[in-house]
Formats: sequence, structure tokens, C-alpha cells
Amino acid sequence: MKGSLVYIIISNYQGLTNQYKDKPLIQACLDNLLTKTKYSNYKVVIGDDKSTDGSVSFIKKTYPDIGVVVDPYGWNSARANNNAIRSIREPFDFVLLMNNDVMVTDGTWLSRLVSDAEKSKADIMGCKLLYPDGRVQHAGLVTRFPPYCVGRGDKDGKRYSKMHKVDGVGAGCMLIRRNAIKKIGLLNEIYNFGPDDVEYCIKANRAGLNVVYDGRVSMLHLEGSSTINAKTVDTSLTTFYYRQLGFIHFMKNNFGLWHLPYLFLYEVGYSLISVEGKDRKRGFWSIRIKNRPFNRLYLTMKAWRDYLTGK
Repeated sequence: MKGSLVYIIISNYQGLTNQYKDKPLIQACLDNLLTKTKYSNYKVVIGDDKSTDGSVSFIKKTYPDIGVVVDPYGWNSARANNNAIRSIREPFDFVLLMNNDVMVTDGTWLSRLVSDAEKSKADIMGCKLLYPDGRVQHAGLVTRFPPYCVGRGDKDGKRYSKMHKVDGVGAGCMLIRRNAIKKIGLLNEIYNFGPDDVEYCIKANRAGLNVVYDGRVSMLHLEGSSTINAKTVDTSLTTFYYRQLGFIHFMKNNFGLWHLPYLFLYEVGYSLISVEGKDRKRGFWSIRIKNRPFNRLYLTMKAWRDYLTGK
């Protein structure tokens, strides 16, 4: 038996511009996926966010069996993912959302993820994502405000290697059952670069769906290599602006207007400092000043102005 059909949707933006181990990021991602994955019943579709670095032509030439759907407007990963899902023209069992900076490290990852999702009757399932040095980037999400990745910056260990129900999982690697999509729809396209995955899990929980974290499956995550942590300053700052704007919409949509003053203070702080990262876990002594803090503070003020004026 082939097993459940999985469509892997890879979100891509400027996948040739950024590198991983002397390869363009999108090439490293696809080569790892295609050469290491032992599960056979899957297909890949790239949801490209209007890349301008030749990513689309490179993928079509190098990987002719992979579908590519290009968003005509750009700067919206939720819409790019949705466009790729809408392009599917056959019955499928699962969609798996994956970032172009996620690398397969264990060939059994997909077979184990699908098997665990079916056994646990998960409607949405995520796995453990690790930084290159082995520290945890994602071990599930806390969806209350402010949402955050469980275990981020911490050393990996047994407590992050279990399977259990959670508030949410991140879209860096998110397996979604077809029936869940039928019930709650696709990602909210009001969010350009997050937190569409957080809201999606909130919707799933409110609809009575089963959201599960599977710590027995792990992947490598370079975290935002094409977006907020990109080496290109313009890309990094533009992504930051859309992230700040997205969180304003997220707060209003999910927690109400009375939280907005607190969110404003939070976003001002987020502009200037970080309290966790790939080299440290969350805590008072982990606080660091961000690079270009005043540029980020200006973009935060711009996001609030644009939200309040309806731009």
C-alpha cells in the first residue's frame, strides 16, 4: 500500500539569494527532501511569493516534476501557501506546509509523521524544529498573547521528544488533514508574514479539532532565512514591518480591541530587544539589543499608523 497522499507545500521567497552549506537555500531544501525522504506517496508544490532572484525558473528547470505557483502580488506567504493548495487537482489526505529553510535530517520523518497523525487522530500536527547547533527552535506553540514557540533556544531533551496535544504548532512544518481544511478553510491572508499559523491553530481548537505536537520527529530549521532574518536588509526590515502589522490584526481578531494598548507596548519592546534566540532560551539574562533598533521602531510606528488609518 502506498499510504496516505501528502502534498508538501513549500513556501519560497528569494530562495536563490540565501545560502545553506554552499547551496542556494531552495536547492538545499529540495535536495534534502527528495533524496532523504523514504515515504513515497507525496508530491511537492512550491508556493512562491513573487521572488525576483530567478527562483521560479531555477526550480522549473532543475526540478521539472515539482509544481510552482507564483503569487502575482508578493509579500504574503499565507496567500502563496493558499494558492499552492488551491492548485491541487486530485483528492489528497494531508497537506504539509513547509518553509524553504527547513531541512530533512531523517529519512523516516514523513512516514512517522503521517503514521502518528493517523494513530492519534490529529487534524493538525507539527514536529520538533531544531537550530543547526541542536537547540530547540519549536516544540509547539502557546497561542495566548504573546504567542511564542515552546522551548525556543533551550537544549533539546526528553521533555521535547514526546507526542501530546498543544495549543498550536508552527507552519515551518505543519501537517494538516484534508477534513480540517474543509472545516476551517485555509490560512487568513490578512497576515503577510505571520502569525497566520497561530490563528489557524486557534480556529482549529475552537472548532473542536485535534492539534498535536510530535516531538519524536525532528527537522532542522534555519528560521526566517529568506524573511525576517535574511541577509538583505530591505527584505529583513520589510518582513519586520508586515510582522508588526500582522500582530495588530491578530490581536483584534482573536482577543479584542481592549488588548491593543498592551500590544503597542509589546511591539515597541519587540522593536528594540530580543529575549530569546537560537543561542539562548527565554529569560531576564537573555535580553539583547536588536540590530537597527531605530529602523525597527520607525517601522512599528508606521505599522500602527497604517492600521489606524486603514491603509
